[in-house]
Amino acid sequence: MAGILITGAANTEAYRLSRLIDASQVIFADHQELPNFSKSSNQFVKISSGKAPSFAHELLTVCLDLGVDTVFALYKDEVMALSEANVLFEEFGIKLMIPSVEWLSRNLDTQAYANKNNLVVLDNGNIIGGSLSEILCPKNNLTGVFNWTCENNSYRFTLFTIANVDIR
Repeated sequence: MAGILITGAANTEAYRLSRLIDASQVIFADHQELPNFSKSSNQFVKISSGKAPSFAHELLTVCLDLGVDTVFALYKDEVMALSEANVLFEEFGIKLMIPSVEWLSRNLDTQAYANKNNLVVLDNGNIIGGSLSEILCPKNNLTGVFNWTCENNSYRFTLFTIANVDIR
């Protein structure tokens, strides 16, 4: 992958995801105050909140300006805003690593699992990072970052998001 942007840069989960997908050059973004890593080789960008009406268009501009071709959104409101703009991003060759609107409408409010170590990154049903065997992967075109659990020999997936905390 080249030109990856991960939101949620004010949280450790963004950096954990970058290690999970084994990405060396990542642009980190957040609407919150960003950490100051003076010796970091990573780039940091301030973006608007996913709650902003123009969030998707503003993020598209950032992606085009910085040469981003893959976006991982980690705040729930960002995922929702981007799910409605997926076609727009596709027109510019930018892959949004989020589930379909249909999957989100059925599963977004499903309780997340406490074990945050069971993460998997899927791209159209193919594992690109995480701790899950290909054999156990869902037999569909699921895309995004997920927590998974096994209950009674059945694997369940919930969207991996980070808490949206407003800092004033």
